Amino acid sequence: MKLFNRLIFIFLFVFLNSCGFQPLYSDMKKVLNYKINIIVKTKEPAPSDIQIMKNLLSERLHTPNSKPSKLKLIIAMTKSKFGLGLQKDLTTTKYGVKYNIDFAFYDAKGLVTKGTVEKQSSFDFGESAYANLVAEETANKNVLKILANEIATLTLTLRGFSRKIYP
Repeated sequence: MKLFNRLIFIFLFVFLNSCGFQPLYSDMKKVLNYKINIIVKTKEPAPSDIQIMKNLLSERLHTPNSKPSKLKLIIAMTKSKFGLGLQKDLTTTKYGVKYNIDFAFYDAKGLVTKGTVEKQSSFDFGESAYANLVAEETANKNVLKILANEIATLTLTLRGFSRKIYP
């Protein structure tokens, strides 16, 4: 009987203490209760890129009924275009677009985290001006969606940060 009681005790001890699951967003869900002020800056005037990035980040970082706060996400965005497919007569048939984004997340006490993300995409250039415009806009939107997801994930998963966040 003693052996049976010991086995049950050991089993319960191991079973109750063996759960190592820690949710990734547990600490940062509280941050989503506060409104994060998103500021996007670019060197060249590109109001559509700025608005798209703000809207995508707002979808990911703002919740309904969020409280006002001093949380700030500042984004410095640079965009560059380059030719990929060259023909024998040196005309380009495929273009690429590359975004480089530096971001910094601030609370009431100062800098919380900062980082850099970079993505690129390509699109075909044909004879139709309208098709070229649509292809370029689609490539831009797709890259900005991926970048917004990365920035939101990097901002909300502050596992290695040592201090508390003060909204």
